[in-house]
Amino acid sequence: IADKYKKLEKLKSQLNDRKDELNRENNKEQVEIQSQIFEKERKIQSLNNAVEQDTATLATLNIDIGNIKDEMQVLRNKWGGEKATQYTEPDDDNFICPTCKQGLPLEDIEQQKAKLKKSFEENKAKTLEEITNKGKRFAAELKNKQAQVEKLNNSIKENKESVSKLETDLLVLRGKNTGAVVQADYAADSEYKKINIKINTVNAEISNLDDVDNTELTAK
Repeated sequence: IADKYKKLEKLKSQLNDRKDELNRENNKEQVEIQSQIFEKERKIQSLNNAVEQDTATLATLNIDIGNIKDEMQVLRNKWGGEKATQYTEPDDDNFICPTCKQGLPLEDIEQQKAKLKKSFEENKAKTLEEITNKGKRFAAELKNKQAQVEKLNNSIKENKESVSKLETDLLVLRGKNTGAVVQADYAADSEYKKINIKINTVNAEISNLDDVDNTELTAK
């Protein structure tokens, strides 16, 4: 009779396993819906984080762009001022011999004037070139940052559109999500019925064995 009880416990375990399996199958759609909801919520959070980070980076870039434009305007003004500077020829009286303190000959004065004018023009050209080169560097930096801004704006726009679509999908999924576990119809399952019949059979066998034992005891 111990073997019968052992067999009965095994069959009951199989029956419980079958119940669990049937319930999982019966609620498979709900489990899948809940899984999709979780995944979409995770994606939305990730996209919102990306939008927040890109927006912060965008703000910094816009400040940088504003500063660069200010610097470029300063350079334009400086270049314009330098370009407008004209050479002023000194009076002949300014050309004095350092030794004898007398005025220099006219030929020497003209040579000195030519040197001064050449020096002025060279320094002016050098200054304008330095301003121009610095302006080119600022222009390249500005172009690079403006490209980053455009890229970030596109990224933010795309991510917001994705979030909007995911939120629409979520509304549909949440409408389908009942959140309730629906018990399967065990009696409609052939495997469940087979195990149940076996359990009833073993229970009957145990009951018969108990009756035999009781009859024998009574006879004694």
